[in-house]
Amino acid sequence: MKESRKIKLTKDIIILKKLVSFMEEINLFKTSRSNLLLIERIIDFIDNEFPKKKYQNTIQKLQTMINDNSYKYPSLNNFNENLMNILIDLKTNYDLDRITDLYINLHPIVKEISLDLFDNGHYAEAIFESVKALNNYVKEKAKITDKDLSDAMAKAFNENDPIIKLNEL
Repeated sequence: MKESRKIKLTKDIIILKKLVSFMEEINLFKTSRSNLLLIERIIDFIDNEFPKKKYQNTIQKLQTMINDNSYKYPSLNNFNENLMNILIDLKTNYDLDRITDLYINLHPIVKEISLDLFDNGHYAEAIFESVKALNNYVKEKAKITDKDLSDAMAKAFNENDPIIKLNEL
């Protein structure tokens, strides 16, 4: 297993353990001050460990719990249940991201160009932009300046004398 994959899996385990510890902490009898501190710790944790753009809604839900003082009256506001649901959603989304990272082995350029488009439902544009990016990547690697992509690909992967070799030939 590659070292970076081991590091990622170790980090995933740490994150999941932390989420579980937050869930366990919800059920402890606490003061309103400790409830507030728990929410703030969860927000800090999300800020430090998760992509901000993707998890901004989760942070906003937690901020709302602070702003509406629901942490002060936990039994009246279903505080424990609401906070648990937020953490379950967070864990579920994180698990889905991990599955995506483990099973969709896309070239980093394709991920960079297309995943946000794909996640936002722009499927055709994600595919189009991915193909363009890969074509440009191949041209750059093969140092081909042709504007016609089909000629560039034919040169890069020429059967008899390829510029880019994908195997031992």
